[in-house]
Amino acid sequence: MVSGFSRSLSTFVDGTPDEQGIHQVIRPLHTRFKDAIKKTAPDFRPYKSGEWVHYDPPTFLAAEKTELGSDDRAIHVDNVMNMAMQ
Repeated sequence: MVSGFSRSLSTFVDGTPDEQGIHQVIRPLHTRFKDAIKKTAPDFRPYKSGEWVHYDPPTFLAAEKTELGSDDRAIHVDNVMNMAMQ
């Protein structure tokens, strides 16, 4: 009885290839949640305001969609230093 329960649970947790598998059901929710969290992040720029440098995102972010927006709402490294010094 316990081993049958364990097998059933294992199949459910490991995922199944059908569209009602736990991973398939959770994936769209996870993607929406992750995107909502990313939208709350400040737009930090690793260079001083007024200058533009070619920026390649770090390799650990290679799989992420990283688009730089306009500089209007950007927080540049010199702004961060000024805030830290106050």
